[in-house]
Amino acid sequence: MVEPGGFKKISVEASQLLFDEGDSPDVAYMIREGKVEIRKGARTDNPRTLAVLTKGDVFGELALFDDSPRMAAAMTTERCSLVAISRDAFKQRLDAMDPIMMKIVVLMATRLRDGSKPVAKQTADWSGWDKKA
Repeated sequence: MVEPGGFKKISVEASQLLFDEGDSPDVAYMIREGKVEIRKGARTDNPRTLAVLTKGDVFGELALFDDSPRMAAAMTTERCSLVAISRDAFKQRLDAMDPIMMKIVVLMATRLRDGSKPVAKQTADWSGWDKKA
């Protein structure tokens, strides 16, 4: 059922993958009922649960700001009632914002994305440290 403004109510059973890490963004969600886990590295030997989201939480929106691949996976942990907003409806709302505010919001999303990237392990090259110059 599509609500006013282009939102769509959906029901999803437990243990359903809503999107996977690396997927192209197409929708953001708001939880009406139920729980969703946000997981990083779900298909690796070291999976991590980043967050457990519940009623009122929104997820999947960051990728819609800059059309970057999903940073994590989202999976229902129990039956959920969600409100989905498509990328097109999301972009329409962004385009309706004051242009300066829109740039600020997109900049914040970019900084958030950049801040969540793993920092490359730095190692110093100590070879020859004991030799006189």
